[in-house]
Amino acid sequence: MAARAAGEGGVRRLGEEEGAYCVGDSVWSVGSGYKLIRLVGSGSYGQVCLAKDGRDEALVAVKRIPNIFSSMLNAKRVLREVCILRRLSHHPNIIKLRDVFTKPGSGGKFTMVDGKLVSETLDVYLVTDYYSNGDLYSLRTMIEPQEAKIIFKQVLEGVQFLHSCGVWHRDLKSGNVLLGDGVAKICDFGLARSSGGGPMFAGLNDTKDEHEALANDRKSRTQNPEMKNFAMLTRTVCTPCYRAPEVVMIHGSYTDAIDSWGLGCIFFELLQRITRPYSQSLFQVPGGCDGRAATPSSDILYQEEHQVGARRAAELDVIFDVLGTPTWRCVDSIPSEKWRHYLNRIQGRPGTFDKLTESFDRCAVDLLRRLLVIDPSQRCMVEEALDHVYFEGLPKSELFPRVDNSLWGHDMPPPPRLPSGRDPNSPLVQTAANTTRPQDMWEINDPAEALEVLEAQLDLATEDTDGGKGRFRNLLVRECQAQQLKQRGYFFGEKPTWWPTSPSEQPSEESKEIQGDCAGSVHSPSAPVSSP
Repeated sequence: MAARAAGEGGVRRLGEEEGAYCVGDSVWSVGSGYKLIRLVGSGSYGQVCLAKDGRDEALVAVKRIPNIFSSMLNAKRVLREVCILRRLSHHPNIIKLRDVFTKPGSGGKFTMVDGKLVSETLDVYLVTDYYSNGDLYSLRTMIEPQEAKIIFKQVLEGVQFLHSCGVWHRDLKSGNVLLGDGVAKICDFGLARSSGGGPMFAGLNDTKDEHEALANDRKSRTQNPEMKNFAMLTRTVCTPCYRAPEVVMIHGSYTDAIDSWGLGCIFFELLQRITRPYSQSLFQVPGGCDGRAATPSSDILYQEEHQVGARRAAELDVIFDVLGTPTWRCVDSIPSEKWRHYLNRIQGRPGTFDKLTESFDRCAVDLLRRLLVIDPSQRCMVEEALDHVYFEGLPKSELFPRVDNSLWGHDMPPPPRLPSGRDPNSPLVQTAANTTRPQDMWEINDPAEALEVLEAQLDLATEDTDGGKGRFRNLLVRECQAQQLKQRGYFFGEKPTWWPTSPSEQPSEESKEIQGDCAGSVHSPSAPVSSP
């Protein structure tokens, strides 16, 4: 296929095929709805282009995740992000998901189907609003004290909304806060999880990867009744410079206080920008704060056991260098005997916090101290932070509905909320674990419940003969189809009269269009595209 002349920012059209572009060395297929303008960034698992939406001429950001099943960890992160944004992006401080669709991949394996070569890979495209100022990390200008106060309050309000919906972000950092038109937007929900109604259990096996840990988790819950109400989480969470001490030590449980710690780190960087046009992370973790401080991948911490121990000890020492060492009473509250023994051997010392913050507003410093308490049980909650005197004079925070009521028709009241939690005996998790139709998740409006169902399906995927690819694809296609229906004005969970009710029913032209946008022509016999 002949390529047209190179365009702006490394983007050029490919021949006469509508919606086909070459971005660097990658081939993008975005259809007729979007016109790519230039490449604006690259993330941990995809590239982002500035584009124009043909429906309303708005500037949008299009993120492409190529060959999503080349990494099952990335596939999980994309599923979580779509699951959350489809249900929560009605909040003004959370990035808005405009569209999500899939296309057959341009690389990888091909299969002969009906005499045609069909790609076995799948590319995912996420379309969000575009924010011209980029993220807070990339900001290279000084800000006024009042502006810093407003930005941080908006971030707090976004996190408060997430927590009220039973969702923990788990990777809050300045690089995940976008700025545009005076409004802060939280993004990147690939590590987010449902709170499950309580603290989450972390760290069954320090040296195993995520898939092995999940398998061990199922076995341990069966053998130990006391663990049945805990949700399994790995330590691959939070970017190192923003990682709370309880996550570093991993043993025991952690709560939404890990997000409060991340907020404290963001707040410190904001306050720095009042006196200079750039910022440095408060906790300079060796090898963890270079450049953008990337979200951790599955293998970033899983090394040989003695190496992992040294890395985690170094992370804690960086925190203690700033905040001082914890008191013995604080150490006694740590669940892990190994870490209590280690910390009790450390001589008490002061930190550099006072010197680092001596030029900051005193009220701001007090709030910062409260957010960065080593003991998570004593750490400031988001609601408490919003009530701090630092924000005096700003409008009071408004409560936001946990579900987007505009998605429901007048004769379609939202369903009652089912009991939450990763307890295998709860109705929600039993339903999720026993269902053979993962597409049912698309009808769940409540974000925490949808995440619970998703996590149960992800657990089951480890036992699938194809490694979970068919199940993942089915889940993703259903969510994409539901988003397409929403764009066409249908309410959450509503099925149009023209939508086929069974695979044997002849699909309408409109349903063909939606299914084509969502599934492409990927050959997957184990996961047919049918009614949501």
